[in-house]
Amino acid sequence: DVQSLLLRLQINARVRLVAQGAKGRTQYHVIVSGTHDLRQFAEKIGAVGAYKQSSLQEILNWMDGRTANTNRDIVPKDVWRLHVAPTMAEAGMSTRVMQRDLGMQYCGTTLYQSHLSRERTERVANVIDSDELRQLAESDVYWDRVVSIESDGEEAVYDLTVPGHHNFVANDIIVHNSIEQDADVVLFIYREDYYVPDTDRQNVADVIVAKHRHV
Repeated sequence: DVQSLLLRLQINARVRLVAQGAKGRTQYHVIVSGTHDLRQFAEKIGAVGAYKQSSLQEILNWMDGRTANTNRDIVPKDVWRLHVAPTMAEAGMSTRVMQRDLGMQYCGTTLYQSHLSRERTERVANVIDSDELRQLAESDVYWDRVVSIESDGEEAVYDLTVPGHHNFVANDIIVHNSIEQDADVVLFIYREDYYVPDTDRQNVADVIVAKHRHV
């Protein structure tokens, strides 16, 4: 859909459902907001027609000189406990020194209750010299909050094997295979001619049942 196409251009858009009542079918509005995404939209897509081009330019002019203050695509506050605090402890850096080097007033551990923008994540990474934190700040992974998890029934699940990291993207979400230890049945398909080209067992596959809880 349009939202997914925009994501390919590194533009994170939102979709809002607008009910039309008796006037017709529900509409889906694709909304682009935020300094980064609006500039990406203007640069890579633009607008058609003099009126829309003028309106887009007015938006860009309005954003000039304003500091971005996003509440989207923010790194979860858990990063303070999982990455920042251990790195500081290893380097012998106190919270007071870290906040001073960030150019902010000392506020104790109150800072650790807030999520981090990518800009702040990068600044913290430079202060504590953490490559792992820099990767979080510079990655092309979009951070979003899970609002709810709802059951959609039970269906058969099939794992895909991807060489290397074994992760893949489905519907714009990074996913991975299920954990083998939780599977009821584990099957392997072995083709000898794939590994031994001159074998006599051409075009023959062995189905190996490696685990079956119900046997």
